[in-house]
Amino acid sequence: MENTGKVPGKRHSKNFSDLTGQRFHRLTFLEFVEKTEGGNARWKVRCDCGVEFVVTAANVKSGCTRSCGCYRIEQVRIRNQKRKRRHESTGKQVQKDSPHR
Repeated sequence: MENTGKVPGKRHSKNFSDLTGQRFHRLTFLEFVEKTEGGNARWKVRCDCGVEFVVTAANVKSGCTRSCGCYRIEQVRIRNQKRKRRHESTGKQVQKDSPHR
């Protein structure tokens, strides 16, 4: 990153503001990393699960990026648990009626 004499994370123009400490979905903004050639601000963020990664602020603000991927994994796990219900007394898997039989 080119040294412009500006302090990263501080307001530089009308399109750039300090997001340090702000939360969106499961992500907390930690520090400004760089401004891309296209003008997008890239930030280091921390997910609630502890993973840190770099993402554009626009993707987080728009909702395109909500976590490091842990949320999707949790949702798949929950969905799979619902599909694999077991009979309480026999322990055998209960099949749901399929409309496509």
